[in-house]
Amino acid sequence: LENKDFDEALDIYNENYDGDENKTLIKALEQHIAGIKQSFTDKTAEYEIVKLELETISEMEIESLEDLVQDTIDYVSKVNSSRAAFNSAETFFAAANYSEAISQYKIMSEEDPDYEKGKSRLAEAINLYRDSIVAEADKLSSQSDYIGAIKVVKDALGVISDDVTQAGD
Repeated sequence: LENKDFDEALDIYNENYDGDENKTLIKALEQHIAGIKQSFTDKTAEYEIVKLELETISEMEIESLEDLVQDTIDYVSKVNSSRAAFNSAETFFAAANYSEAISQYKIMSEEDPDYEKGKSRLAEAINLYRDSIVAEADKLSSQSDYIGAIKVVKDALGVISDDVTQAGD
């Protein structure tokens, strides 16, 4: 497993343990799983490698490790999706496409170590989006395009419906 030779690890396990739960092996695998999770959290291991490694351990079908392995798989999957959403949001944010940035920041998982950073960027994107919507609606209303102004605000409410900022704030 440490050498990332997952097929060989599975073969060795199947040849030597044949369903018997070896306490030394289980303890070593528990520590290895913890290390896998930590290296993924620290961004020193890539998702695909971590996923493959955890799937290999899962294929060993060690009953006492099933919950730990599944919990770790769920964690890395959620965090990986959250990281992808954050990266996508940052791209939209840089392009001043705040509505798309907001929707991506909202996808982030609380389990993601960068969640607080994403939450902060979400608040920033909401403020910038709100300001741009107000400016656009003001411009349209000053041109007597009240229907257009209402549409802009209505569309924005679909993106930031939970925004509690009141008019004039």
